[in-house]
Amino acid sequence: MSVLYNVIGKMSKIVLPFFFGKLEIIGEQNIPLNNPYILAPNHQNSFIDAVVLGAFSPKPITFLARSDAFVSPYDRLLHALNMLPVYRMRDGFEKLKLNEITFAKTDQVLAANNPVLIFPESNTNLEHHIRPLTKGIARMAFQAQSKTERDLYILPVGINYGHHLYPFHRLFIHYGTPISVNDFTQLHSEQPAKALIRLRNAISDGLRDVMLMPEKDKDTPQKLKVLDRHYENQDFDAIKNLLKNPNDLTGEKYYPLLKPLMWLLTLPHAIPFLILYKLLGDLKDPQFILSYKFITALLLIPLWWTIITLSMTIGFGWKMGLTALIISVSSLFARQYLQKRIR
Repeated sequence: MSVLYNVIGKMSKIVLPFFFGKLEIIGEQNIPLNNPYILAPNHQNSFIDAVVLGAFSPKPITFLARSDAFVSPYDRLLHALNMLPVYRMRDGFEKLKLNEITFAKTDQVLAANNPVLIFPESNTNLEHHIRPLTKGIARMAFQAQSKTERDLYILPVGINYGHHLYPFHRLFIHYGTPISVNDFTQLHSEQPAKALIRLRNAISDGLRDVMLMPEKDKDTPQKLKVLDRHYENQDFDAIKNLLKNPNDLTGEKYYPLLKPLMWLLTLPHAIPFLILYKLLGDLKDPQFILSYKFITALLLIPLWWTIITLSMTIGFGWKMGLTALIISVSSLFARQYLQKRIR
């Protein structure tokens, strides 16, 4: 595990609960710590999906990511964060052979009893429901199982956001029931194609169990309005049951007249927010919006607090420095709370 991975992981573990307001991890007892395992989460929110799982994982994770992200000068950074490239047909047929290097490294990781993460939906999408899975994760699992005598497991993980674009909305990380790859190896030796489909379907079923809204239907817009508002104090199972009966759901009052107060509370952080808005204005893919906001919360906001506190301390003494820090922290949390209530 690199120093960068360790530092980012520890910082993220501290910041994430504050960033989401409420963060709950369910099913940690399902993690097969004594065996090699492949994490198979849904993929709704680009970079931050990997961050939330890596930060709270009991073991360092090796992430498989699209090869087109590994461009200079970012490729070294991604490798330092335990990421490995996966090449697809669209990357060029000649590059598919490079996957042999990646899979050899993942075999080594699994042999050392450490987890590998691959998003079976292949790409990211701002949707709460599950999308069709590729067979790539099943192929990799059978290959890895053939190279070890230990039982290899696939662990479905549900990442459930209250909102895909805004912080201070509840997040559930739900580990499902581990799937033994050995349960499918006999079929794979006889009918490989059928075994790939069976294992892929088992992963899909496992993901449905750990997602609040596994299916998209006509009631989805109504469900989204109440997903993490009126019922934010309910547990996962209670919310999932409520979402099955959308006619019983009630909305929540919003207070748009409080918007001027929210902007007033933004003033102590005017510079970090201006930088963030500039970055978001240049952003073409909305799937990275929450990730940009998290990076701001992880790096830029603490830096800004440090500058303000030191400036006030040097200029007016430690009491004014402490006061400035308290005002900065409290105003930011008050702003985020109001933003959730006025939209």
